[in-house]
This record gives sequence, C-alpha cells and structure tokens, in this order.
Amino acid sequence: MTTKPELVAVVDATPRCEFCFGPRPCPKHPNVEPLSVVTSHEVPPMHMLAQAHNADLETVVIVGITKDGREYFASSHPDAAESMYHLQRGIYKLNRIVDGDDEAD
Repeated sequence: MTTKPELVAVVDATPRCEFCFGPRPCPKHPNVEPLSVVTSHEVPPMHMLAQAHNADLETVVIVGITKDGREYFASSHPDAAESMYHLQRGIYKLNRIVDGDDEAD
C-alpha cells in the first residue's frame, strides 16, 4: 500500500518589496514606500500580491486573468460559500468607493 505524501504549507512571513517581491528592506528599492490610495492607474499584479502578503491576512480570495486571457481563481478557505461571501463583500466595498464613499467599512 502506497501512502500519499503529506502536504505541508510553508509560511514565509518576511515582509516583501512591492516592486520585486524580494525581502524588505529591499536593496534594489530602498526609498520605496507602499502607497495606500485609490487610483485609476493600472497596478502590476506583483505589487498587489506583495501588499497582500505584507498585510498578514488570515483568509484570501484571488481572482485574476492570466496573460493568455484565462480566468484564475483561488481561495485559502475550503468553504465555497465563505469564499463567495468575501467576494461579495469586495464587490460591495468597490461599489462604495466608486460611489465616492471611500471611508466604507
């Protein structure tokens, strides 16, 4: 009887640079500080992932589009209903920001 190897999650809590995802303080970008504002400019995905990494999140739901146009979805929570709840909360907050209530909870 063969046994499957146990999956082990490796957690790296090292703060990361928002530009190169290298450990902070980053020698390549020593004068760069994260900017937490609403912007209409496109932000590279690596910047967003580094900010999420640095936020010490308990749960995360990721939605994206690959370079070849395919949808990407991942969630750290096994319950689909809870993942959908977080997505709906994100939509709610985004609508409030768009409507000018950027102090939304």
